[in-house]
Amino acid sequence: VSCNVSASSRSLLLKSSVGPVIVKGRGWSSPLGLTCRAIEANVSECQLDMTAVVQRRKLVLHTPAVGKAMVALDDRDFGK
Repeated sequence: VSCNVSASSRSLLLKSSVGPVIVKGRGWSSPLGLTCRAIEANVSECQLDMTAVVQRRKLVLHTPAVGKAMVALDDRDFGK
């Protein structure tokens, strides 16, 4: 999986936002064994909880990010 993120230090520090964000990959699988042939998600902006970013080292969103997504499945993915 690859991820492209654009952010300026000003928007990150003052608005706690990054974007646009593009996540895409092939042959993806989750820790629970769910799989898909390809996945791509695009959002124009994400609002981050900077306290969680600093303290927990995890990207936590304040609100759900709105954008577009594509998931390509094949017969093996449906079998799981």
